[in-house]
Formats: sequence, C-alpha cells, structure tokens
Amino acid sequence: MALVLVSIFVEVFISTSLGFLVWLIAIVWYFYNKYLEGATGQSYGKKIAGTKLIRAQDGGLLGGGQGAVRGFTHILDAIPCYIGFLWPLWDAKKQTFADKIMSTYVITV
Repeated sequence: MALVLVSIFVEVFISTSLGFLVWLIAIVWYFYNKYLEGATGQSYGKKIAGTKLIRAQDGGLLGGGQGAVRGFTHILDAIPCYIGFLWPLWDAKKQTFADKIMSTYVITV
C-alpha cells in the first residue's frame, strides 16, 4: 500500500530521478523492516501493536534473512485481491498465506 502511494506521489509531483530515489528508499526501508522483524521478532509496527513474529516449530526467532524472504512471500497475500491479508480472520491458526508458507505465527506480547 505504501509503495502504491509513493508511486502515485512520485509520478504526479516529483521529477523522475528524484522519484526513483524515493521509490528505492521505500523498498530498502520495507526490507530492512522485514529483516528486523525476523531478527528481533518485531518490526516497528509490531512494537507499537504489541505483537511478535515467531517460528511455528519452536517459538524461536525466524532470523533476519528469513524475515526478508517472508516480506517477498507477502506478494502471495496480495495476488488474490488482497484476500491473503484477511485470511487470519477466519483461519483456525490465524495465519496469512505468508505465515503458512514460512511456518510462522504472529502472537501478542
């Protein structure tokens, strides 16, 4: 969602070279945040919300690299009209498609 808003802002208001730089910074920030989520269990948003990402097997941390990979798997949540992001509302294990693929849970701290 943030990338869409940044893209619209870039195309309408900012020159192409500066717009590309803003787009690149947004991408780097997204994956850095996902790296933090895997390494510490909490992204900036999860810290505010009071939730934590854990592995389903042992409840441990996912790891920074796997957190970034999980960021890529969120693409699958968005493909079927963003249904994957709503999936936890009726799923017994409260997992998104990305959580099911990566075998993770998001818990309340």
